[in-house]
Amino acid sequence: MSKCAEAGTMRPFGGGAIGAHRTTRSLFRTLVPTIKVLLVGRQPVSLAGLKALIDGEPTLEVIGRWLQPTDVAASLAPRTLDVALIDHGDGEGLAPLTATVNAIDDELRIVLLTGATDPAMLSAGFRSGVRGFVSKRQRPETLVRAIDAVHRGEVWLDRGLTSTLITSLLRPDEDPPVYSGCPLSQRDHQIIGLVGEGLTNRQIAETLHVSAATVSNRLTVIFQRLGLSGRFELVVYACQHGFVRMPEADRPPERNLRLV
Repeated sequence: MSKCAEAGTMRPFGGGAIGAHRTTRSLFRTLVPTIKVLLVGRQPVSLAGLKALIDGEPTLEVIGRWLQPTDVAASLAPRTLDVALIDHGDGEGLAPLTATVNAIDDELRIVLLTGATDPAMLSAGFRSGVRGFVSKRQRPETLVRAIDAVHRGEVWLDRGLTSTLITSLLRPDEDPPVYSGCPLSQRDHQIIGLVGEGLTNRQIAETLHVSAATVSNRLTVIFQRLGLSGRFELVVYACQHGFVRMPEADRPPERNLRLV
């Protein structure tokens, strides 16, 4: 008889490995700051699956789950939240969900997981603070990357939603905005086109054989001259003025857009 049996204990198969993995993950989280995520939605089973996915990532941590407005208890108030992940159900109104998140913290970054493709809903979501759009048809690791990107201050556009969202923000009935001051240079035009294609500053720098700092400085000038507040508006501008070709609905772009 084994010593474990003699002692009246049983060890489940693989328990040692699982325990070691959990210990390693807990130790990692104490050494490296995690991204604290608030799950928001009305479907308990779906939220439970998202919690299991996020808890399996050593750099992410679920702080709370919200099913009803009353679920946002005072216990969340003193904690630091980084990202709110909204699980948007089919036919469900988005405005109440984003309003509740903004009421908790109007600087909380929001990622939307949705199966909807309604342009008006996506546009309203962006204007209400959503900075990450992920289709429910995407792989789980895409959602993890989107949370990480939005936490760093980027805008994440799922490749399947890029055309729909940008088209909804374009207003063909309005005259295109014009820039003031000195005209944009040919290099500025190149940068605008590459931003419109979804390249990061580092990728643009590699393409143009310049430093990332140079790209960052030129973007600052471009924003000022065009009167734009950020990179996403520059993507819309690039599409509106023909710097890039809008992807067709049935032929999404080759990459997800990550916009700093």
